[in-house]
Amino acid sequence: MRSKRTIFSMIVVLYLFCISAYAQNNGKDLREKVSTISTEVLPNGPQHGTITPNPNADEINRLSVQLDIARKNGDMILKSQLEERINSLNGNTVISTPNTNGPQPVYQIVNKPGNTETDMGLTAIQSYANWSVSTSTEKTTGRIWLVTAEYNAGGSDSVLFFSSVDNGVHWTLTGKFGYGVTGVHFTGNSFQSEALYDGTSGWIYTVGSLTYTGYTYSFVARIKADGTNLFYSYLYSSGATLRQYWPRLTSDNLTYTTGTYVCIVNTQDTILGANNHTLSTKLTTITTPYATTPSLTPQNHNGNNGYYWFASAVSDSTALYSDIAYCDSAGANKLIVVSNFYNLSGGTINNVYIANTLNYGTTLPTVGYYITEANKNLYPSIAFTGGNLGTGIIVYTRFYGSGDWDSYYQKTTNFGNTWSNGYIESSSDTTVFADAKAVKGGNGNIKIATTNKSGTSYAKIYQNSFWNGTFGTNTLAAPSNFASQTYGVARAGYRLTTDSCLTVWCTSAGSQVYVTSGCSGTITGTGNPVNTPITFKLEQNYPNPFNPTTRISFAIPKTGLVSLRVYDITGKEVATLVNEVKTQGNYSVDFNAANLSSGVYFYKINSEGFSDIKRMILVK
Repeated sequence: MRSKRTIFSMIVVLYLFCISAYAQNNGKDLREKVSTISTEVLPNGPQHGTITPNPNADEINRLSVQLDIARKNGDMILKSQLEERINSLNGNTVISTPNTNGPQPVYQIVNKPGNTETDMGLTAIQSYANWSVSTSTEKTTGRIWLVTAEYNAGGSDSVLFFSSVDNGVHWTLTGKFGYGVTGVHFTGNSFQSEALYDGTSGWIYTVGSLTYTGYTYSFVARIKADGTNLFYSYLYSSGATLRQYWPRLTSDNLTYTTGTYVCIVNTQDTILGANNHTLSTKLTTITTPYATTPSLTPQNHNGNNGYYWFASAVSDSTALYSDIAYCDSAGANKLIVVSNFYNLSGGTINNVYIANTLNYGTTLPTVGYYITEANKNLYPSIAFTGGNLGTGIIVYTRFYGSGDWDSYYQKTTNFGNTWSNGYIESSSDTTVFADAKAVKGGNGNIKIATTNKSGTSYAKIYQNSFWNGTFGTNTLAAPSNFASQTYGVARAGYRLTTDSCLTVWCTSAGSQVYVTSGCSGTITGTGNPVNTPITFKLEQNYPNPFNPTTRISFAIPKTGLVSLRVYDITGKEVATLVNEVKTQGNYSVDFNAANLSSGVYFYKINSEGFSDIKRMILVK
């Protein structure tokens, strides 16, 4: 029998061990905890209004069962008839023509190679400033789509659709569109994409938000795999006092092929006066995604208060961010919408709000509840793998204190009936974005990408896997001083291979989109073999003009001492970017001019008898 002294000593050791463990993690409790769920409506929190039950709900549910059977059987005639009957009973108005409320796109089919090769073993997709990136993979063909928002400060931004049919090794710029007016700019990191397969061909849907003449719009765009069949429409109306932003989408393409539905949720911000807004979610269903002109059905059961949770009389600093996922819950089509109201009531109400609905919103939400969350949080991202599998996850950035934000999760194994929570990554740096992407039919396999702030301009990119409720290893996808924390932050994706991770992200200046793959170990990339340069070359920096960071690229055809220096207009050296022996290859280096004044600067390269100089402009 152990003595009391021995037992006491063991307790002390255990206590000290726990203190040490917490100290190593800045005092954070890293244990997974059961989440607290509540349906209580807080007086100063989001409301769900007075919802009048639809007297036709039972008939709608009965017809919805028949509709599901028709869709699975590919009976499009019966599908259309049942949809018409359900919409009539529900009072929904189907929009059969695009909403042209905002600036209109000018589209171009390209179908030309789009990637360049780099010395890092990564694939560089696009060489201009990129505000947003997104990716999605077709369930059958494995075609990977990458959609990016190309920034144009003096004109209007463009949308570029890239695709890869060999697991991201080679990319094709399939199509792109801009606008016939100037001043159209996309909202940062607002894009999300969903790849579909109709049994014969692939398609890509993309949603995003933009600003034009002071208005904020949400849009949906779509093209076919060959670059044809552009569809473009705005979601709801926008105006000086009515803003639409942060759209997100999902589909049931794993369960239904020809009868696929695409479901979109976005934020509507109704400005009632100075520091007085109403924030609500809007739900839209696209029931004919492959048609020349798809039909859009707004599912709005609560008038101006939106789909379910809404907050009224909120301040200018409050924002609503949502995401949407589909899961086949015991044979029933379940949509789960997750929302957070950032800085609501001065940041005192930080819960994660959930609305579950069956039958794509044609009936009222079956459940509305929230997961209790004490800390501020941003940008919730939700993913389920589809099919009759209950594993899903919500990831978001969560405030800890003193500038420390972490990537955090809520996970479920029973279709969202219960949740548990914990840290994905708990270091003392700042997580600026977390993203989750489910592998369609991947037996509970969900990919995660996080962007962690490092310093004032750069970020580290991490990727991870969440498989059947268990996390893999958090691995580095892009090193510090290379990736962006403000432009196209990291988005999770996947390839239909054993080592299936795929993450897309932008450089520190947003000047290129990169693809990294490989779920574990060091950065493997999907890059092509490096092209061996045959001549010296100094590229023009990009962006130019810049503030405060720009990228300079150069090529070295043989090993030798390389110097790359920056000078002001008087000829005074202000920075040495490179001064070392470099082997044959292509290189890029970032120049941060945060400590310099606006003006004209020159950068000069010298190597093995070669010399060149170029001009750049810093504008602050």
